[in-house]
Amino acid sequence: TAKVLYEKAKSQDLDLLFYLVKNYDESSDRFYEEDYYNMDCLSEDFENKVFTHKDIKKDVFALAVVAYNKFCRRNLLDTYNIRFSENIFFEDNAFHYEALLAAKRMSIIRRHFTLRRRRDDSITAALDDKFFDVIPVSNLIVDAFEKYNQFDFYLKQIVDYKLGYLIM
Repeated sequence: TAKVLYEKAKSQDLDLLFYLVKNYDESSDRFYEEDYYNMDCLSEDFENKVFTHKDIKKDVFALAVVAYNKFCRRNLLDTYNIRFSENIFFEDNAFHYEALLAAKRMSIIRRHFTLRRRRDDSITAALDDKFFDVIPVSNLIVDAFEKYNQFDFYLKQIVDYKLGYLIM
């Protein structure tokens, strides 16, 4: 529940708290595990540990970027004016990286707090022109790294990410 997330975030004075997402596929009527949503890129050592984005440099672009796997401090969002971009798909990507870079203290709780349902009629399931939004979104992500003066620190990861993102 939100109370558990709030208490953990408050007790560790966190700006950002990641948690796991359970996946359910309606068409096959089954739950399935996915490393991406289970944050398997972060070792068990990060459980209950407070860290920054620099502590997870090699995994920054492996984290799940979805909005429904993180608990954010409201003050973080207000102080840095972090918002979702409007009228664009993949808007959670830019939000994720800006929150990650702005956060001074973050942690992970390895419990499932969200259920993700896959549906055949989902707007994200259809391949159409909206997928071209990966280009402006990848530019917004680069802008976030520049805004927080982290572009040079993450240059290799950013180049690898942009190329991989566009190939996807």
